[in-house]
Amino acid sequence: MTVAAKRLSAARKLMADIHAITDKEGITRSALHAMKKTPVVIAALALVIDLIAVLPARAQLMPDLTVKLRPEFPSVAVGADLRFVGQVSNVGLLPCNRLSVTATFPPQVTSIGAFSNVSAVVCSTGSTRPNGSTSVTCSAGTNFWFGPGLDVAIYYWVRGRTPGTGLAATAVVDPSNACLEGNLANNTVTSAPFSVTGVPTLKMELNKPFPTLSPVGPSGLVTQIFPVTITNIGSAEVNGVTFTVKEPLIVAPDTYRSPTIDVAYPGGRVAEGVQPAARFTPLCNTVSMDHITTFTCFLPARFRTGEQIQVHFRAFTCQLAGPPFGFMVAVPDITASTNGDTTEAFHTVNLHQACYF
Repeated sequence: MTVAAKRLSAARKLMADIHAITDKEGITRSALHAMKKTPVVIAALALVIDLIAVLPARAQLMPDLTVKLRPEFPSVAVGADLRFVGQVSNVGLLPCNRLSVTATFPPQVTSIGAFSNVSAVVCSTGSTRPNGSTSVTCSAGTNFWFGPGLDVAIYYWVRGRTPGTGLAATAVVDPSNACLEGNLANNTVTSAPFSVTGVPTLKMELNKPFPTLSPVGPSGLVTQIFPVTITNIGSAEVNGVTFTVKEPLIVAPDTYRSPTIDVAYPGGRVAEGVQPAARFTPLCNTVSMDHITTFTCFLPARFRTGEQIQVHFRAFTCQLAGPPFGFMVAVPDITASTNGDTTEAFHTVNLHQACYF
């Protein structure tokens, strides 16, 4: 370690001792003038004066602000939140009486908030630039005391908006050099890369039921086909769909009378009586427990954003859904789900609502 480095380290330690004393004793900055003859202050001032002879001009004898910024995780899903941790430090020998740092995030995410561990540092809500990026500025006024060796933490929250890889955020501290720093090379930082991953989102839509009725079972009740369209309105491919129907009025699987899948296929809806060219083979299971029968079917369907699949459910007819049978043969709701889809809207339908189409 060079002589200059040793003296600089000693000066920083003494300045830290000064901050510790003032914090412990509750001494204000104006009261520091009364401490001019204390050994700690005299030694610190002597070291600073001594450093002038061994350090290059302007180097370390002024405030020197540095900035760091990192994402807490390497990826975030569309619609989910990700936190960035920022830190601003004064590594110089002299204090700065103001602070301003601006973080900029790529268009694939949206800023939803930021705050600092220092109450005097206030963060904006964020502004959108013409290229779609979002900037958040956190600052403190001219009465802010940012002494040598001090750190300020800033936490940013962003929300995934559109998929993207190799993304990065940037941060700039003291962009206007209001602190008259001697070193501006460390005022900008680029975060580690992160990505925004897409998520599938299902949308179930009822269609008008087919008019043909089919007798079923010894009871003489008849069934009808209710076509349902499922669209992937998300930003990632759907890999399998699970349908779940819970029937609380049936006590055994052999008496189960809720909807079943007649046929399922990709693409647009075919007319009644037309056989689709490709089909999905559903894997279904019926389980009864505590007087509740659950019917579950998994479809090995893969479809990308904007693509559809069609599922024809067989259920009791619209006529049987009304009086006098309504309470006896009412069809329960059907819920669809797929891995990665955490939304709740458009996931549940009741087939007999289509009777009013």
